[in-house]
Amino acid sequence: MGKILALAVGFCIILTGCAYKSQAIYFDPYAPKVYKNSSGHVLQKVYLKSVVDLRQSTEILGTVIGPDKTPKTYAASGEMVSVWLYEAIKSGLQARSIFLIDEPQKDAKTVKIYIKQLHAVYDENLFKGNNLRANMDIKVEIVKDKEKIVKNISQESSTWHKPIRDAQAFKPFLQELMEDIVDRTIKEISDF
Repeated sequence: MGKILALAVGFCIILTGCAYKSQAIYFDPYAPKVYKNSSGHVLQKVYLKSVVDLRQSTEILGTVIGPDKTPKTYAASGEMVSVWLYEAIKSGLQARSIFLIDEPQKDAKTVKIYIKQLHAVYDENLFKGNNLRANMDIKVEIVKDKEKIVKNISQESSTWHKPIRDAQAFKPFLQELMEDIVDRTIKEISDF
């Protein structure tokens, strides 16, 4: 009887160790690049009005696809991606010596950002090639005086990844993708 109990406990430990662990993903704060100001730099003002997440499932960041190509499990965010993106863009603009204001002003740029897509997919059936793919797509609206531009910024990324056993495996891949989008967004805002 003792051997059977020991085998049952050992089997449960093995299953628990191999099972997918679904911890919430929390992203590291964005670390902006350091920029040099050129002499005669004109002070830019930006009113970062909002970052709105338009995705249908704002908490889902990744999906693991099983043998029949259907979702096996999901990786979820422990924070609002829109808040992370807002803070990241704010930090990046400040690193470029752009003055952020709290209310719209006539001589300032007003910026609204919409997250249209952010999702990663891990296909556990692919043993060669890129089995982890992700894409992010945002829309940036910038208004200054009576001039308005709308930019769609998107990026896809793919790589081979060892078997994913927990949600945290998605984090570095998604973090890099999001930071690349932030860098491109900051450049668009500052160059307008």
